[in-house]
Amino acid sequence: MSIAVLAGAMRALYAKGIVHRDLKPQNILLSHSGGKACPQPHEITLKIVSRWFLELCMLVPADFGFARFLQDGVMAATLCGSPMYMAPEVIMSLQYDAKADLWSLGTIVFQCLTGKAPFQAQTPQALKQFYEKNSNLAPKIPVGTSPELVDLLLGLLRRNAKDRMNFDTFFNHAFHQRRQEPAQSPLPS
Repeated sequence: MSIAVLAGAMRALYAKGIVHRDLKPQNILLSHSGGKACPQPHEITLKIVSRWFLELCMLVPADFGFARFLQDGVMAATLCGSPMYMAPEVIMSLQYDAKADLWSLGTIVFQCLTGKAPFQAQTPQALKQFYEKNSNLAPKIPVGTSPELVDLLLGLLRRNAKDRMNFDTFFNHAFHQRRQEPAQSPLPS
């Protein structure tokens, strides 16, 4: 699965004016039609489903429990979500808009790349204090990361939401346009 698929799902939410407010890997579901133990990326579908659907199907806890509609220019102020994926403006109890979801996406992408969150602390309060003390955050991106991915991460993981890339830039970013090489299965056929 490519990040472009995740961007497509976010485009659908954004087009409807929905701010998810709790994006994290546990709330991104992947499915495929079966038949293969290791499907190819193009055979995998990404889903972000609603709480009522999950309750109806009695599935794992992935939901829109914190989601809400925001009209253009309207800011929210409710503290909700998972601290490790929360945008600084959310965890610091500032007003925020849909760009908070872009921070969460940046955190997810960074975690896919490195196996850990870009900024960590032992408690939500410690993370809040870290953000308050560090106005110029810079994630430690591994050497050898493609220039397009570096640019994407640096654009998404901006402490100040005003400096963070906007949705149109994210949706049309050069990283999504890259030719994706088929993933090699680690398991023998």
